[in-house]
Amino acid sequence: MNEWKKLLRDLSRGVNVDKNLPRYAEVFVDTCYHEALLKLTFSAYLLYEQKEDGVGNGVWDSPDEAKWYGETASLLRRLVEQADKPFCAEVYEDLAEQANQLRGQMKAVMEVYTTYADRLICFDHVIDRMRFRYEGEEEQRRQMNDINEVHFVNHVMQFLFEPDDSAVRAERIKNVIREIPVLMTKNKLFSHIEQTLSAYVGGDKTSLERYLYILRSVAMLNQPDESVISKNQIGTWIDQLSHTDFLALDEAGFLEMKTRMDQEADRLSQMTDLYVQLQEIVNEIYAFCLIRRYTQNKTDLYTDCMDVLRDVTESHFQDEKLEKLEGKIEYYVETAAYLESFLPEIKKWDPDRADKWRHGMDLHVFTMISDLLSDSLFIDLKKGDDTEIVDERMVNEAVGQLTDQLSQLFKTLPKEVKRTVMSMILAELPPIFQNAEECVTYVTTNVFGCQNMAERKAVVSSLASLMAEEELFDVEWSDPDDLLV
Repeated sequence: MNEWKKLLRDLSRGVNVDKNLPRYAEVFVDTCYHEALLKLTFSAYLLYEQKEDGVGNGVWDSPDEAKWYGETASLLRRLVEQADKPFCAEVYEDLAEQANQLRGQMKAVMEVYTTYADRLICFDHVIDRMRFRYEGEEEQRRQMNDINEVHFVNHVMQFLFEPDDSAVRAERIKNVIREIPVLMTKNKLFSHIEQTLSAYVGGDKTSLERYLYILRSVAMLNQPDESVISKNQIGTWIDQLSHTDFLALDEAGFLEMKTRMDQEADRLSQMTDLYVQLQEIVNEIYAFCLIRRYTQNKTDLYTDCMDVLRDVTESHFQDEKLEKLEGKIEYYVETAAYLESFLPEIKKWDPDRADKWRHGMDLHVFTMISDLLSDSLFIDLKKGDDTEIVDERMVNEAVGQLTDQLSQLFKTLPKEVKRTVMSMILAELPPIFQNAEECVTYVTTNVFGCQNMAERKAVVSSLASLMAEEELFDVEWSDPDDLLV
């Protein structure tokens, strides 16, 4: 490993460039070649074994999922068939193109299910706020009056600001804001959106677009092409939720809806898990086929991996063969992380030389390989222009379009759903409080200023559950010792 660190250090300093750049390319090819092989072997083994064991409660038998599993399995078989044949660049180019097409098709499917997940999260939040609605109001009021507001808010402050890690603090603040009722006007929310987006002036357009996508997602504004999937139970259920009068539900109707929500959420989780595993395999096949143009090596590791993959495609699972590969992937993943970090610097450092220095090596292809082997499975390989700078006009257009769409959406949503959407949006924006004192005021006002006792109890319970996950404390309504007045 020290050799590669020295190689990158020398390159960054411009030392022995003519010698070190080709060496860098050779190491990159060898590393990613074996990384793709190992990842593909373990991914395929796990998925096929799960199917053989019937994991997933029938998700494999759904028409769409069976189709994409079959397409992925067929692509893998065609790759394995090449293991004992003479190398043919055209074959691997064809397999790469097939993987690219399959990846794009499944990415479109996943966009639909991601949208479904965003909507289920929103509606589940609405239903969660109703869970104490059918209790006696006097008992709810007694329980809430027993809570010491100061002690409770102090617990929340400890939860938010105790971690030293700023990323942990930011995530906790987001989770807390998502749980707290929004007591603000639409215009104040829009003003906060405008201030947030204005910070992107002078930055790159791609970052702005990513952030807008997040805001549109939590606001249920994204409208993917649902024609890429067959009509299914989850889509039908979301349609039903969209037309539900939640306030008109009696207790039996609420319990039935909550049970159905849990069932559909579980079903969606199983389906998305399957697509994640399929996309891993397709990405790894794609990366491997792309890198084959740079190497024809059939190393011992290649032979061992293909031996396992051949068995897998024939539904034979021999753990002892897989055990031979254990402990080998870590080296390639770690080395790849060092090498990939240098890719963006090559063109910045010497753009004229970069296209000439290594036997036709294509930096774009190497970047694609790096992306395909990353954890961002559904990453857009055709990235936007990171060099386009955001100006005030772009921000004003983005703010205008987003707030206009939100205004139209809010007109169609019931009050309880609208408030949930607003809290989801607010959680993705920078906190509206500037310091701990303002945070105390925000929590106290928005939680204990809620006049609906059932909703207040639901909020306090949800916040207590968040804190309980970090073993800070738990609320037991029969014995709230540390929260009693």
